[in-house]
Amino acid sequence: MHFISAALTGLLAAAYATASPTPGTNSTAAAAWTDPPFSISSDTMAAAITCPNGVQGKAGGIVFLVHGTGESRLLLGTRTGQFYHKSTASDGNGTWATGPYNLILPTVGPGYDICWVTLPAFAWANAEQSAEYVAYNIKALAAQSATKKVYVVGWSQGAGLNLQWALDFFPSTQSLVSGFFSIAGDFHGSASADVACKLLTSAGPKTCPESVFQQMRSSEFLRAQNISASTALVPTTSVFTNKDLVVPPEPAMSTITGASNILMQSQQACGLGYNVDHLSAPYDSGVFGLFLNALDNGGAANIETFDQSWCKGFQNTTT
Repeated sequence: MHFISAALTGLLAAAYATASPTPGTNSTAAAAWTDPPFSISSDTMAAAITCPNGVQGKAGGIVFLVHGTGESRLLLGTRTGQFYHKSTASDGNGTWATGPYNLILPTVGPGYDICWVTLPAFAWANAEQSAEYVAYNIKALAAQSATKKVYVVGWSQGAGLNLQWALDFFPSTQSLVSGFFSIAGDFHGSASADVACKLLTSAGPKTCPESVFQQMRSSEFLRAQNISASTALVPTTSVFTNKDLVVPPEPAMSTITGASNILMQSQQACGLGYNVDHLSAPYDSGVFGLFLNALDNGGAANIETFDQSWCKGFQNTTT
């Protein structure tokens, strides 16, 4: 049971490294489809949003954060000991409240408003419905943002399934997103999901959580998503680590055509021995430094201009 729990705990994301390609925008879905109606009430989806400091109209606009799958009872920290994940579950507050995207980012550069979503059932439920929460709130938050757009950040399922599905199947969201930063996003599923669901379903039908089933590499969910969304739909950065044991095999699971695909252990990023895994990635200084690089470069990171001092710890970014 401990193995199954560990496999399910992460079920998220990623790995491969390249120098940054020029990110492109795929407008095929936007041109071919209009948004379907939501199956969930707007009041319910709006209530899932937390903006811890409110929306103050900061010049950088709103950064919208989407968490990953399942429970996490670990105490995680960066090498500086500055940020910790003390949550008992992977939800919006537990993932983002004590990390750099909430504690540092609001005062960086022009300043940013921070908001996150908490998905139903800690994102164990139907990923298609979780994507509705994401799509609805991209629209709602963009209307409140000083830039009239949002920059989206997702971890694991939050990136690889929920955000990418929202951008694909609710194509009006694409013009409202200035950039997409994926942290260990499982765009192509996970072999760990394959193993976990096989073990769980051997105990009886319908015992594999729905979103885990959808993260299997052969799932109909991913087949449908990757018909038109195997390519970046907005300026996209996908970062991942070769120390991620929950989303094998790499590099295939997190690489997406047209994105800036960056392995944290590449020489251009933080180097061969860099110690960051799947669970610590949202709290990691090097990952956060690449995120700031993406903001500075108009949406997608440019590894050629990455400041590698971020690999040594968090920097003073208030000036």
